[in-house]
Amino acid sequence: DNLPALDLNGSRGRERINFAAFGFPEAPPLGIERYQIGASIKYDLDIFGGRRRTDEAAQANLNAETSRAAAARLSLAGNVVLQALEIASLQSQIKAAQEVVDADNETVALAEKAIKLGAQPDVSKLVPGAQLAQDQATLPGLRRRLAQARNAFAQLLGEAPGNAVIPNFTLADFQAPAEAPVAVPSELVRRRPDIVAAEQSLHASVALVGARQADLYPKLSLTGSITNMADTFRDAFDYSASGWRYGADLAAPIFHGGALRARVGVAKADADAAAARYNQTVLRAFVQVADAMSALNYDTETLAAQRRALEVAQANLDARKRLYELGRGEILDTLDAQRQANIARRAAAAAEGERLKSLATLYAATATIDFDGRRK
Repeated sequence: DNLPALDLNGSRGRERINFAAFGFPEAPPLGIERYQIGASIKYDLDIFGGRRRTDEAAQANLNAETSRAAAARLSLAGNVVLQALEIASLQSQIKAAQEVVDADNETVALAEKAIKLGAQPDVSKLVPGAQLAQDQATLPGLRRRLAQARNAFAQLLGEAPGNAVIPNFTLADFQAPAEAPVAVPSELVRRRPDIVAAEQSLHASVALVGARQADLYPKLSLTGSITNMADTFRDAFDYSASGWRYGADLAAPIFHGGALRARVGVAKADADAAAARYNQTVLRAFVQVADAMSALNYDTETLAAQRRALEVAQANLDARKRLYELGRGEILDTLDAQRQANIARRAAAAAEGERLKSLATLYAATATIDFDGRRK
């Protein structure tokens, strides 16, 4: 707001008066104490709006910084959720891999049983044994990735890995909604804090153009002041020691070597750059949302396909095992069915984690994820 400026001032000092300067060379110099107390008021009429535009730019810059802080919190919340989903996905993959190893052990036990019964030769357990060793070798790598994911989660919390208390996330802890969020452009522009920050920066830059243009024109202000001056502190508060002034001050630029118009040009160039940054921010936001929605759609299709593949593979495995137990199947056929079921189980676990991460990315892109990682 364009309010008057009120200032108080006071001083104490000692002055030396040289009477010779006033035509009295015979009089010796005199040192006296001076106490001065006063107040002044000034009101800028702001005829051309320069001060108002400057205040407007300052408020817009404040709003921009607030929105940037919100954007940083949103980004952090999104990263926390994604890292939690990574932990949950790896937990699910490790569980699936362990189930695969358990199934391999069952296959090896089945082969050994057939050998004891004389239905199969001794070499028939070599292939399932090799498959068991191969599947067991996948577990250390998954556990290493899980440890790294937990350390990364601790870093996002701002804690050392050894001190952080990290929940044992599982995919069951996250429930995907039946419908994914769909943001229309107007809602996205209003909601995303990075777009709001770019908009406020543009607002500030345009307001500064007006402030710089106002510098080209005269400035008129109303002023008033009152000053008390005395030799002693007590007399400085006496009305008889007071003096005052009021009036209007006018200042008009005449010649500044083109500096004022150059400042207008710089402000306009900054505004053009801010407009370009705003457009780029909006475009980037739309691309991020489109990419996230596409990824979610593809991941949903992939998850459905992997679940169907797992059902078929498991049914085939069960049938092969029954045939083998009845002595009507081959160990290699059973082993192949086991391998297909193992692959499908791991793929389904990974696909479920990827879909949830794509969903979290979409929530972050549309700014529908709260700062504590929950949906709004």
